Amino acid sequence: MLLSEGSYVKYGQALATWVKTQDLILEAYIPFEQSQIIKKGNPAHFKNGLAFVSEITPESKGGMIKILLKSSQKLPLNLKFPLKIDGPQKTGWKLPKSVLILEEGQIYVFKIEQGKIKKIALKILEDKGSFVLVENTFKATDIFAANQLENLTEGTEVSF
Repeated sequence: MLLSEGSYVKYGQALATWVKTQDLILEAYIPFEQSQIIKKGNPAHFKNGLAFVSEITPESKGGMIKILLKSSQKLPLNLKFPLKIDGPQKTGWKLPKSVLILEEGQIYVFKIEQGKIKKIALKILEDKGSFVLVENTFKATDIFAANQLENLTEGTEVSF
């Protein structure tokens, strides 16, 4: 309701609604498949703002799952805007593509252990251009063969 100077209002008529912005809750609907990878606490970005997923509800509408987000941003009521929710971040070891070996459809790396080559199968999580993100239990002190890979096989003795 908009009032101009000099307007009259009825006794008990609501003139304003108090909104505590620290607890502002946003509702969003996302495809069911995405609800499987989004977790409570994931950040969500929208025009000039940031919110965090506070709840993934069992409520659905047309194949979409309702999620609730908390934001401290001041927003006008009934605002509609695009929303981008950050999913889980992939973590793994970053290896240059130059150290990868492709054999029979599997990707390997040659790791040097106690002066000998050991062929380790890799699971690639993500291709990042000149390097890949791989899943494995490597340590920061591990050493990998990077040169003359075509001349190496498992068990080959090496020195450096």
